[in-house]
Formats: sequence, C-alpha cells, structure tokens
Amino acid sequence: MPQFRYQATDASGRTVEGQIQAGDAAEATRMLGTRGYQVRAISDINLQQRVQTPQQPPQRPVQHAAQRMAGQAAPPIARTTTETPRPTSPPSLNAIPQRAAPVERRTRKGSEKTNFFLFSQLASFLRAGTNPADAFSNVASHCTRADYREAFTRASQAASEGRPTSDVLAEYTDLFLPHIPGLMRAGEQGGFLPEVVEAISKQSKESYQYKLVFKILHWTWISFLAGIPLGIMIVDGGLNTWDAQSLAGGRLSGSGAMMDGQKTAFIGALPLLLGCLAAYLIIRALWASRANRRRRHRWLLKIPVIGKRATHESIAVLCWILGLLGKTGMAPRSSLEIAASAMPNLELSEQFGSVAGNISESVTLSQALHGNRSLPPEFIPMVATGEVTGDVATQLFQLSEAARTGLKAEENQTKWRTGCWIAIIIALFSTFTVWLVYGRLYGGISDSLDREVNEATTGGAP
Repeated sequence: MPQFRYQATDASGRTVEGQIQAGDAAEATRMLGTRGYQVRAISDINLQQRVQTPQQPPQRPVQHAAQRMAGQAAPPIARTTTETPRPTSPPSLNAIPQRAAPVERRTRKGSEKTNFFLFSQLASFLRAGTNPADAFSNVASHCTRADYREAFTRASQAASEGRPTSDVLAEYTDLFLPHIPGLMRAGEQGGFLPEVVEAISKQSKESYQYKLVFKILHWTWISFLAGIPLGIMIVDGGLNTWDAQSLAGGRLSGSGAMMDGQKTAFIGALPLLLGCLAAYLIIRALWASRANRRRRHRWLLKIPVIGKRATHESIAVLCWILGLLGKTGMAPRSSLEIAASAMPNLELSEQFGSVAGNISESVTLSQALHGNRSLPPEFIPMVATGEVTGDVATQLFQLSEAARTGLKAEENQTKWRTGCWIAIIIALFSTFTVWLVYGRLYGGISDSLDREVNEATTGGAP
C-alpha cells in the first residue's frame, strides 16, 4: 500500500508532519481529515522519481604543441553514455504492508470493564470533533492506573506525530486484547475511527457482562467443591470431641475438647485441601495464560453455546469492517487482512488472515472465502450478489446484523443454561448438607451411643 508524507495543522493550529498509508492521495487526505488535521502538503514517498544524470558536453582532449608541430591529429572525442535507471513500478494497491512486530510492554492485566469506560470516553471526544491526539490526552489525564495512563499518553504522542495509534496499543498486550489494536488499525486505514472506538467500547461492555455470568457459575462451583471437605472436617471434629468426652467421662472442658477435635480433623484433611488448592491454581494459571490464549480460543469454539456465540461475534465484526473498508475502495486482500485482525477470536482471526495472504488481485472476496466452514451458509451467495450489483457493502452490513442477532440469541441461551446449572449445584449442595447432618453427624453420634451402651452393659454383667 502506498505511503504518503504529509504536512498538516491540527485543531489548535499546530503544524504536524508524519507518514500515513492509504490507497491514494485523496484517501490519505480524507483519513487525515477524520483525525482533525487540515492537510497543507502531501506526497507519495514510495514512488521513486526518474533519476537522470546530466550529461556533460563532450570534451576535446588537449592537443599539445609538440603534436601540433608534428602534424598529429588530436585523439578522437570519447563519448560516454550514461544509462538512466528505470523507475520502479508503483506498489500495488492490493499489497499488504509488512508491519514490524511491536515492542511488548508488560504491565498488570487489564480489564474489559476499564476498557469500556476508557474507550467510551474516547468515543465521546472523537464524535465531538476532537482530534485524536487531544482525545487520547484528555482520556489519559483521567486514568487512575499508571499503565493505562502511559498507554494513552503515548498514543496521543503518536497521533500528534502522524503515527498510527494502533501500533502503540499493540505494544500493551496485557491491557488490550489483540482485536482492539486491529479495530483501531481498521478505523485509521478506512477513516472511520470514531465508529470503531465506539464499537470497542460496546464490545468490551458486552463481553464483561457475558463473562460475569460465568464468574457467578464459577464461584458457585468453587463454593460447592470447597464446602464438601470443610463440612466433613467440621462434622468429624464434632465426632472426635464426642468420643474424647466419652473416654474422659465428660470431665473435659467443652471448648478445649472441641478445639482438639477440630484440630485432629483439620490435620487429617490438610493434605487433601492443599492438593486440591494447588491443582486449582495451576489449572487456572495455565488456562488464563497468554501463551495458551489461541489454544483456549480454539477449544472454546468447540463448546456448543459458547463456541456459537464466539463465532457470531467474530463474523459480525468481520462483515462490518469489510463493509466499511469496501466503501473506501480498498482492495479485497488488504481489507480482509485488516478485518481479520479485528476479530475477537484468535483462532478465527488466524484462519481468515491466512486466507487473505493467498488472495491475488484477480480473486474476488466471495471466491476467496468459498468453502470456509466458519461462515454462515448465506454469506457467499449474498457477497456474490453484491459483487454483481456493485453493492457489496450493503450485503456485508446485513450479514453483520444477522450475526449480531445470532449472538444475542446465544447469550440468552447461555444465561438460561447457567441458571439451570446453578440450580443443579444448589440441589446437590442441599443433598450433601442433609447427608452430612443426618447421615454422618447423627449417624456417628448414634454409633457412639450404641457403643457406650454395649460397653456399659458388658462391663456391668456378672
């Protein structure tokens, strides 16, 4: 993709210079206008100008006096030919620029709740006409966490220098999931930055609310599993106290005997408790690790309800970005590469990114994605219809809305199934409590009484 060097002024009248990638100069000017810049000068730095070496006039060698007196003619004029190098051909508009890997900056783990609040503020500034540099700076001044403040401050500096803010956000892998810089890059390339910032805020909010349901289910399960050994330990401690009082003839202190009984039960159950806690922490750390992120996304796609919801979410983003980029006239290969990086699910993002790398200039979008099982069956016919009628963007927007509808349906299904699982856990815990009290506690006391009666009867017999 061609790269342009520009000189512009921002809303405050400051002169800024930088570089931007776009299909042509008009698209670059429009993209800079969405950032709040007024372009003064712009030039394509990828196209090399024809290099011409000025030819020197032929020089006649100096004829010495001795040669003239001897009647010798001067040597012939030597004519040299300077070859003009051919100008390099301009890069294809379908070429995908090779981006250097971002420098990773490790921080505390970010939260989707924080991203929702920060990007909603950023969207408000951009919709009000604030240029991105000032918008990021204003949001950074209200950040309570130092790492978020640093990220938004550096993004503001990048915007003022004409560099992509998406490259800055991509460096903070702990704060922003990979699809957030992808969405920002799409907005910067296509000139619809306010829309994608608002979409990031909305997606972060929906993801936070969706995961909140699983947090409730998660801690319900943890409470149930932790309550089993703790309940057994408490009951066994009471039974140990009963036996100790019986052996001492009831002369032990009540509180002292209870503490000794609980201590004995706790020491017996301690290895099991520590083993379960260690296993839980290890599994949780491995599951949530960044190194396991793509594998985790691949496994989630195989879970019935969760996988469908993740697929609908990614397809909705893909179609929406493709539609917006298609309206700018961007080539299918470049638009698919950018849209794939904006998909929340990393497994699907890698799949569609690899498809983008295999598209040639003569292949249409419907031909490139033909046979992809992740897409709904109506995707290819609708896109092909749009290619024939010349209105692919409208078809893609309709597909995005259909995927959003499927996403909402899967979210409702998840809430219903989660409620059923919580009801089952409560029923199991209630059953366990009844068994613990009436089966283990009362049964243990009854066995102790029978044993004492038998001992008293046997001891008093002649």
